[in-house]
Amino acid sequence: MGGKILNLKELLGVDDACEQEARELVLSAFEAVLEAADAGKAVEKIVEVEKGGRVSGGQESEHEGVVKIAGVDLDCFENVFVVGAGKASGAMAEALEEKIGERISVGAVNVFFENAGEFETKKIKIQPASHPEPDARSVEGTKRIVEIMEKAGERDLVVCLFSGGGSAMLELPREGVTLADVQQVTRELNKRGASISELNAVRKHLSRVKGGLLAKNCKAEIVSLLVSDVVGDDLRVIASGPTAPDATTFNDAGNVLKKYLLWEEVGMKRVRGIVERGVAGGSLETVKQGDACFSRVKNIVIAGNSIALKAAAGELKEFAPAVVENVKGDAREVGRELARVLKEKKCVIAGGETTVKVNGSGKGGRNQELALRVARELNGEKAVVFSAGTDGIDGNSPAAGAIVSEKTVEGRREVERALEENDSYTFLKRKKSVVVTGATGTNVNDVFIALKY
Repeated sequence: MGGKILNLKELLGVDDACEQEARELVLSAFEAVLEAADAGKAVEKIVEVEKGGRVSGGQESEHEGVVKIAGVDLDCFENVFVVGAGKASGAMAEALEEKIGERISVGAVNVFFENAGEFETKKIKIQPASHPEPDARSVEGTKRIVEIMEKAGERDLVVCLFSGGGSAMLELPREGVTLADVQQVTRELNKRGASISELNAVRKHLSRVKGGLLAKNCKAEIVSLLVSDVVGDDLRVIASGPTAPDATTFNDAGNVLKKYLLWEEVGMKRVRGIVERGVAGGSLETVKQGDACFSRVKNIVIAGNSIALKAAAGELKEFAPAVVENVKGDAREVGRELARVLKEKKCVIAGGETTVKVNGSGKGGRNQELALRVARELNGEKAVVFSAGTDGIDGNSPAAGAIVSEKTVEGRREVERALEENDSYTFLKRKKSVVVTGATGTNVNDVFIALKY
């Protein structure tokens, strides 16, 4: 294995030789997933660099000749600027600068603060930011990004590097709402089980950069390279679509707040005021399909969940895995469905993103809960069940996810208590079943792998 799973030895330390072999196969498949999701390598693949022409003696010149990003020739522009935000943006920036460093005028990307020091760049400033909620660092970094975008002229190119986590790391609240307002609404919607699309419908309308507004206020040509953490790779949802058209409205944002019983809460007064003004036509809407600014924009998904699932399926091809894409919905219901498929198949691989309604005050995440729920639904059938976030983060825990078997859920009452309290991490940590990778530098949704043995 490639060594991305930090507690691998512990996870393989089971007595049953058959279970151990199944665990090795499943965890090797996840290592392949992380390799396929490598954001830096994805950037390298989309940058075309041709060496210069021949010099005397017939030897090739060492200087760069034609350089293209997604087919766009950099020689057509006076300046090349780089901006970005997200869990994978640091690795993307490092890879881009390695390929075209001499062509870059200046740049800035917002990355998760815990691994901001891991990247070495000279032209592109690496700026720490927060996730899953924005913080003051997110705002300060975004101000610098906006300055670069506004500086870029009609004869310049801006290369944007966005990935999962970009919604929190790229934030500049609209006038009339505070950072604390955005933090609170993000926290409450996550806690109450809102989908990523619902969450984004709200925070797009509280922001000056989401929903196409970053592109709207830039005169330059834009190429956005996207590492997708969104089910179906919807451009409008990845990092809240700063350079993509938005189909949601202020009315949609209001409906989400009402659905999750936030509309009448005292702490939502300023948020409600912004939405009400927007519905009445008094606030700037997000940018819609057909706007002239998008004639200058090229959005390209360079890595996503489907690519990751193919990598896992390739590792486990001898078991003819059933592959389920675009999984979404409540972890309880998804768990039942995946268990049903596994009862009919030897191996199941799935990808997407579930939601969990948080009722307890424990520590855990949707992947750990999903693994527990599937194993419980199998009613003692022998299988290894794995689920993890490709970013290395699952909920409010330090784990990426979990790997369990029928033995893990033998104490049914204890499992039920952990799920009811949303305390899956505490339970699974005790069972030596949490998967730890640390921040991976990428994010292409969650991956679920189950194998009977």
